[in-house]
Amino acid sequence: MNAKLFRPHQYFLNPLSIIISILLLSLFIPRHNAQNGIHMYNVCREITTRACGKDIKGAIEYPFWGIGIRDRYCGLEGFELSCEEQGDLVVDIGSDSKYHVAEVNLSASVLILNRYYDDPLEDICASSFTNSTILDEKLYDYGENTEEMHVFYHCDPPAVYTNGITYKFTCPSGDKKEVFFLPKDVFSEYGERFKSCKSARLPVNKSVLEQQITKNEVEVQQLFKGNIEVLYNKTYRNACHDCFLTGGLCWSGTKTKQNTCLYSNGAVLPPYGPYPQPGPAFYTAQTVLPPYEPSVVPPYPQPGVISYMYADFASNIDRKRKSSGTEHWHSNWCGCRFYTAHSIGALPLLSPKENKI
Repeated sequence: MNAKLFRPHQYFLNPLSIIISILLLSLFIPRHNAQNGIHMYNVCREITTRACGKDIKGAIEYPFWGIGIRDRYCGLEGFELSCEEQGDLVVDIGSDSKYHVAEVNLSASVLILNRYYDDPLEDICASSFTNSTILDEKLYDYGENTEEMHVFYHCDPPAVYTNGITYKFTCPSGDKKEVFFLPKDVFSEYGERFKSCKSARLPVNKSVLEQQITKNEVEVQQLFKGNIEVLYNKTYRNACHDCFLTGGLCWSGTKTKQNTCLYSNGAVLPPYGPYPQPGPAFYTAQTVLPPYEPSVVPPYPQPGVISYMYADFASNIDRKRKSSGTEHWHSNWCGCRFYTAHSIGALPLLSPKENKI
C-alpha cells in the first residue's frame, strides 16, 4: 500500500491571508471601541433625576453610581448608592454607615443626609457598636452645618470620668452604662480622661448641638436628629479638572494613575491640558466647573490642535473665528498626537523643524 496515504496532511498558512486578517482586525477593533465609547459617553452624560421609584431632590451624576440607578462605569468606588426598603435612596459614607440621601446639591457638591435606620445610642448600649469613625475621610468632608462628636463608652472605672462632664447619656437598661459625648472644644480639655474607653466619632447637626448646649441638661437623643451635610468633591475634583477643560466626561477610569476621559466621538483618552481656554463642556448647567486659572500656560503657544483620531490634518485644519473674532482650532481629541497646529500657523513634525501651513 502506498505510504503516502498515511502521511499527515501539512497545512501552511498563506502569508497574504495573515496580513489581510490582521488588517481587517485592526479596522474592526477601533470601530468597536469607538462605538462602545460613544455608548458610555451618552449614558454617563445624562444626569439621574429619579431613583428607587422616586424623584430625587436635586440630581445624581459623577462620581455616584448604583445598581439600577446609574451604571457602574459612570462613577467611582466609594460613591455607590443603593435602594433600600420602602424605596429609600441610601449612601454608605464609610465604615458601613448608611445614610438616607435627602438631597443632592450639584452646584455645591454636597449630600444632605439623615440617619436611615441605625441608632448609635442603642448600638452602644447593646455593646454592638463597632465603628470608630463614621466618615471615609479619603472621599468625603463634613459640611459647614455638621460637627463631629467624640463619643466614649465602656469606660473603666466610669466614676473617674464623670466630674465636669455634662454631655453624657445613661443607657436605659442593663447595667446603666454611661456614654459621654464631647464636642471638639470640650474634647481638647477633657479628652485625656478617656484613654481607657472605647471611642467613636459621630456626626451631628451643628444647629441642633448648639440648641442643646444652651440647655441645663443635654438631651443626647436629640443630637442625632436633623440633617448633616457631606462634601463629596474631595477626591474627584482634581482628577476631573482636565476632563472638564477639554470638553470630556469623567467616568470610572478618571481617578487612576493614567486618568482618562470619555469624549463624544467615542475616544477614551487622557486629557491633554490644562488649556487656557476650556473646550465645550457637555455637563449640565447645574454642574460647577473648576476655577479657570489663566496663569497656567501649556508647553505650546495655543492649545487648539487639529485632530486626534485622524492623521489627514489637511481636511481637519479648520481655523474658525468666534463671534469676538478670536481664532481657535479643532479640539485635540479629533486627531493624532503629532499633528498639532499652533496659532502662528506652524505644524511641528517629528523633527525640530516647523513648516508654515
